[in-house]
Parts: sequence; C-alpha cells; structure tokens
Amino acid sequence: MPESAELRKQVEDLALGLALGGDGSQDQWRAAAGRIQREAEQQQNAGVASAAGEVARVLSQNDGDSAGVVEAMLRLQSAVEGEKAGDAATAPADDPELLSDFVMEAREHLSSIEAQALTLERAPSDAEALNSAFRAFHTIKGLAGFLALPHVQEMAHQVEAVLDRARTGELTITTDAIDVILLAADHLSRWTGHVEQRIAGVVSEPPPRDAVLLSRIGAICSSAAEETAPGLVAMARAVESGPTEGGRAPARRPNQRSPAPAHGPWP
Repeated sequence: MPESAELRKQVEDLALGLALGGDGSQDQWRAAAGRIQREAEQQQNAGVASAAGEVARVLSQNDGDSAGVVEAMLRLQSAVEGEKAGDAATAPADDPELLSDFVMEAREHLSSIEAQALTLERAPSDAEALNSAFRAFHTIKGLAGFLALPHVQEMAHQVEAVLDRARTGELTITTDAIDVILLAADHLSRWTGHVEQRIAGVVSEPPPRDAVLLSRIGAICSSAAEETAPGLVAMARAVESGPTEGGRAPARRPNQRSPAPAHGPWP
C-alpha cells in the first residue's frame, strides 16, 4: 500500500477508535496520533503532521469533554483529505492494486455484517454486534471515499448512522432495521462485484443509486428522532415550570422566555 494511503488508513482507524470509545485508553489514542505525526513528518506532509500533533496535544489535556477531541480529529481528517485532493496524479480510483484491496476488505466486512445482523435479530441490544456492524460500514465508507465511489460511500454512511443511533440508545433495532441493513449489504456486495469486474477489464454497469432503500433508511432515523422528541419537550416544560406551590405552577418571572418548540470519477 502506498505511504499516503497507509497514512490515511491510520487516520481513519484513529477516528473510528475514538468514535467507538471504550476500545482503547487515552494513552493509546495519543500514541496513535503521535505515530501519524511522525509518519507525516517523514513524508514531509506538514499539514497532516501539525493536525496530528494537535490531536495528541488535546488528548493529553482532555478533561472529559470530547468536543475538543472531535474538533481536532475533524481538522486532521480535513488535512488528510486535502492531501488526497492534491495527489490527483496517483488516481487511486484507477489503481488496480488499491481496487483489489477494496474488494478483498469489502467482502470481509460484508460477511461480518450479515453475521452481526443475525445476532441483532435475536438480540437487538447486543453491544458487540452493534459495534462490529458499525465498524464494518464505517470502514467501507472510508475506503469508498478514498477511491471516489460516491454511491457506496453514501449507502454505507446512511446505515452507519442507523447503527450509531442504536449504539447510543436513541434507536432500537427492529425487523425493519434488520431488513435495511441486509438490503444495504446486498447493494454494497453488488457494487463490490462491479468493481471486481472493472479490475478484470470486463464491461460492467454499476448498480444504480437505490433511492427507495436510502429513503427507508432515512425514515428509520427520522422515526428515532420523533420518538426522542416528546421526552425532551417534557423535560423542557418541567425545567420551565419548576416545583409547584399548592398545586399551582409559580407565576412566570418578568422577561422569562418560553422554551423554543421542540462525488468522483466513478458513475
């Protein structure tokens, strides 16, 4: 794998580890950021090296508030994306070796997704299955972004969002969710087959963008948001009202405000 591609993979792995949480300590993530910084310096990539150093610094000073870590990681990912954009001469989407790596990794992750979906069908809250499926879609999304496969990236990202909400307890994996996970995996499998055919020099039509499936996935996320909203509204009203006196809510203080109502060369 070319040095720049390996560097991007390390950044993606770091972002994934921090997003999942619990898979490593702050010291481990700080060490990973340090390795990225050193490797970027060796490649004379000052932008990525500086951004990686900032991630390591923020992790060293982190006091439990993850906002600074997220911002630093976004800057690092932007630096890597900028480096990728400036390296157009390598044309990763036309590199047979990189495409072969994508096919091999995608097939492994898709196989894992099917196994995790069966587990989630039996145990919708299984944390290990949720994290594994999330990681698989996240990795496919990252690889597709690097290789300029926008339809693959979009589909993987949308399912990743469903699994992320399930991991944080905002959404319960239902039969419909299992269906879209498996349908998305099947769509990505067809795309993987298309890429494999292209590598072999065989004429192949790419699978069309599945707007219906994407709409179903979006509806699941929207439904989860609607289920969460009533609880937030009730909390806001409770905070506004405060304790009652003699069964009546206290009068509103003057000037007290009411709460606000609740990509690329491939086809």
